[in-house]
Amino acid sequence: MTIWLSEVAAALRPLVDHGFGVLAYQVDHTAAQRFAHVVSAGARVDPLLRSVPYLPPALFRAIYTDIPRLTWAADHVIRTATRHALDPSPFLAVAARDYGYDDILALSVPLGDGPVLQLTAPGPRRPLPAVERRLLLDLCGHLQAAVHLRRRARTEAVLDPAGRLLHAEGDARAADARAALSDAVRRTETARGRLRRTAPAEAAALWDPVVAGRWTVVEQFDVDGKRFLLARRPTGLTPREQQVTALVASGASNKEIAHALGLAPSTVSGALRAALRKLGLRHRLELVR
Repeated sequence: MTIWLSEVAAALRPLVDHGFGVLAYQVDHTAAQRFAHVVSAGARVDPLLRSVPYLPPALFRAIYTDIPRLTWAADHVIRTATRHALDPSPFLAVAARDYGYDDILALSVPLGDGPVLQLTAPGPRRPLPAVERRLLLDLCGHLQAAVHLRRRARTEAVLDPAGRLLHAEGDARAADARAALSDAVRRTETARGRLRRTAPAEAAALWDPVVAGRWTVVEQFDVDGKRFLLARRPTGLTPREQQVTALVASGASNKEIAHALGLAPSTVSGALRAALRKLGLRHRLELVR
């Protein structure tokens, strides 16, 4: 988790770093050991998260404690210190005078009942452009899916970077599934290329976090350095729960799902609740994200 989070912070840095680096960690206000997996890209930081060199101690306590707690309570995933922390204005005045920044951007990804993945970057106070906000929201959705896959998932298909299917099992062997996975790999490869630098919002839109409501495509290298794309699906869902979550992820309401599957609305609600619990999600909005 720590190594992966370091790579996430480094990948995020070109988008949000204003010379102070990016700090990433997991915080859980329901646990005695509040902070875990503390890493940074471009900033020296105490591994126990007691201090950061460019943060006045009082500001540090206000921002890095209040924002995650508020996020955990309200489900928002993008916040700034000036708008969402508990009265940081006097501390930010000190930061502006001594360190040269007057706001902190925070991306928060709820991981279940308590833990929150937090990425923060000090910088100037400014409105967040709609395109940049959309890109960061997409990033949060990908991170949330990635964490769940790292915890519990199985590989059902292996493809090469050209989208050719090298191995498939289970539902991935069906013709429509193979076509959807091949298309998703080609779109992902396009998004990973030059488009990521020239048009990041367009690249993010090409990168599907969920393929056909069932799989997420992730990258893997073998011992010889060859690159493959794996179609992975969280384990533990029954076929009925997989059907319901796929339709929920596509934006369908419980009533529409009940009609499509010929089920009672109460059956759909029960299957959705069970699936969310197994996936470590709190509500359908997190599933859609």
